[in-house]
Amino acid sequence: MTESTLQEQTATLLVGAYRSRCSHCQKGALLSDTHHHRVAPGYPRAQRQEAGCGARFTATASTEISLTHADLTDLRPDLPVLSQTRD
Repeated sequence: MTESTLQEQTATLLVGAYRSRCSHCQKGALLSDTHHHRVAPGYPRAQRQEAGCGARFTATASTEISLTHADLTDLRPDLPVLSQTRD
C-alpha cells in the first residue's frame, strides 16, 4: 500500500437551512455524524440506505447567509467553523 492509500479522507460538513451535506461527495449528511458513513434520508440523489463516502468531518461551513458562526458552533461545538460557502 502506498502512503496516499493510507491517508484518511476528510471533508467539511456543509450546513444549509434545511439540509446538510458532505463537501467531498456532495451527498446528504447527518449533523451528528463524525464520519460520512450514511447519506441523510430524503436527500436528493440518495438511494435507500445508501452509504456515504466515509470522509471524516473536520469542520463546518454554512451554505446559507442566515446561518451564523454562532449557529454552526451551537450545532457542532466539536468542529471549527470555516467561512461561508455559497454553491
